[in-house]
This record gives sequence, C-alpha cells and structure tokens, in this order.
Amino acid sequence: MSPSNLRFALILAAGIALAAPLPAKAQQWTPEEEEVLAQIEECFNSWTEASAQNDVDIWVQRCRPSEQSLYWWAPNAGPHDLEGLLRRWDVYFPTIKRATSEGFQPMRIRLVDDMAMVYGYTWWFDEKADGSLEQFHDKRLEVYHRQDGQWRLFSIVWIPVSSDGD
Repeated sequence: MSPSNLRFALILAAGIALAAPLPAKAQQWTPEEEEVLAQIEECFNSWTEASAQNDVDIWVQRCRPSEQSLYWWAPNAGPHDLEGLLRRWDVYFPTIKRATSEGFQPMRIRLVDDMAMVYGYTWWFDEKADGSLEQFHDKRLEVYHRQDGQWRLFSIVWIPVSSDGD
C-alpha cells in the first residue's frame, strides 16, 4: 500500500471511529431519587389497574396523592384539584376499557428539601369500549412531596407531544 493510500485509510478509519456512536451511559439515580421513581411506578401501575376495574380508589390508595395536589392537562383551560380529577373519572372512564401505560421515562430529577420535581415522557394507550386504541405521548412534570417519610403525588402537568416529535 502506498504511503498516500495508507494515510487516506488511517484518516478514513479515524473519521469512522469518531463518528460512530458510543454506548450511552446508563442514568444513575441516588437512593432518594430511586424512592421517588418507585412511587411514580406505583402511581402508573395503580392507574392502569384502577382503570381496568373502574375503581379510582385503587389509584388513590396506592398512589397517595396529596389533598392539596393539582393536575393540569395543558390543552385544557387550567389546573384542577384532586376533587376535580376524581369528578372527571366518572365522565372519562366509562368510555374506555383500560388505560395502559407504556412507561415513564424520567429525564431529570430535582430534589429540594422534601419536594421532588421529575421531568420525563410518558406513553399511554386507552382501549375504548369499541376496541379501538387511542395513543397519548406527553412531556410531563410530576412533583412529589415527602410527608411522614413517604413520597406523595403533589402535582402533574401533561403537555402532549405532537406526532412530529416536538
């Protein structure tokens, strides 16, 4: 191989090596952040179970939302409290068989004293009574408050993600 061909081959190999994606480092969470994430998972799992059984008390007992909690699906007019969320249950859930979470992907957690702010993405499927599926993908901010040593849901803001990935 001529020196110019060897030089070209080395430059090409170096360029390919630099352009190749490196394996992503797994997210590392502190033990306290892990506690918050475990409570989020419990809230998601209990919501799915509650919807399947049309019994919101399953979610209330296992997710343990704070009495002062607020919920805001951003396209709606404004946030509502826990009582408002529970009233909406009777309107919304008779129209579906099951709400299924495909997971919560946490992106960042901020802990400040006894408050945890968790930023992430979710994917949901609602199975309608007629068998059709409706998919939801949203950006999400969940806030948890530690009371008596347990993380309790304090607030959620859902922002729908458009089909083009905004």
